[in-house]
This record gives sequence, structure tokens and C-alpha cells, in this order.
Amino acid sequence: MLLLLFRHATAEDHGIKPDADRQLTDKGDAQVQRGAEYLKFHQLVPDIVLTSPVTRARQTAERLCKHLALDPPSNCKWLSLGAHPQEVLAELTTYREFDTVMIVGHEPDFSDIANTLIGSTSLGVRVKKASLIGIQFHRPAEGTGELQFAVLNKMMRLTQP
Repeated sequence: MLLLLFRHATAEDHGIKPDADRQLTDKGDAQVQRGAEYLKFHQLVPDIVLTSPVTRARQTAERLCKHLALDPPSNCKWLSLGAHPQEVLAELTTYREFDTVMIVGHEPDFSDIANTLIGSTSLGVRVKKASLIGIQFHRPAEGTGELQFAVLNKMMRLTQP
């Protein structure tokens, strides 16, 4: 399975409303569109998209799915703020029939998940807003993954020929 981790795009500032209700900004919308175009261009369109139910992650996932002409994402409580890597890996076994699975969520959870999956004992992978991480594995367990790529959103700009 190729696991794609897409961290939620830029959202409203902290303190304006409860953290779980923060929505994407115009910048976040542009990041999502850039990410979708990048995924299409590089033939990385996932078979299924799973998302944290937190507003900014859910909006990111819904907009990605719309741009990619995919079914709406599945809300997964286990991807909410504070997701535990071992629980996420256990839940991913349910999706092993898919070749490419995307999860949309939060930091520092995604860094913890990525580092656990690739067996990094230090914080080797950090997941920035609206960035994309690809990890290949045969079974979702600690240390079984191989980092394929890590792309910052600003690097997803496609040049026209």
C-alpha cells in the first residue's frame, strides 16, 4: 500500500473560534487546489480518502476529493487531534485491499505516524501544512514503511510546457 499523508491546509488563526471549528482560508483553498493538481499530474490519485472530522481537515479532504473527482472522504474519529500512531496503523489494516490510501489530518500526529511507520527513532519527518508525504509498506506496522517522497505545498507548483 502507498499511504499518502496530506496535512490540512492553512486555516483561520487560533483564538477566533474553537480550535475544532477553524475553517480553511483562501490561502488554504489555493493550497488544496495546488495539491490536487500535483496529485493528478504525478498519477498519485488515491483509491480512498480518510479524514479527521475536525473542520479544517475535513474541508481539506472534501475539496481534494472534489478536485480529483473522487467519492467524498470518510470521516475517521481515529484521525482526530491527538491521533495515536499505533491506533492509526491498526485502523489502516482495514484498508489493505486498496493500493493507495490518503489520510488527511494534523500535526504533530502526522509526524509521529510517519516516523513510527518508517521506524525513525528521532523526529526525521516533519509534516508542514498542506504538504504531502508518501510511505510504501506491505503491512501497516512500526518500522515496515519506506519513505517514498515528502513534498512541501509550495514545491507542488507545476510549470506549463
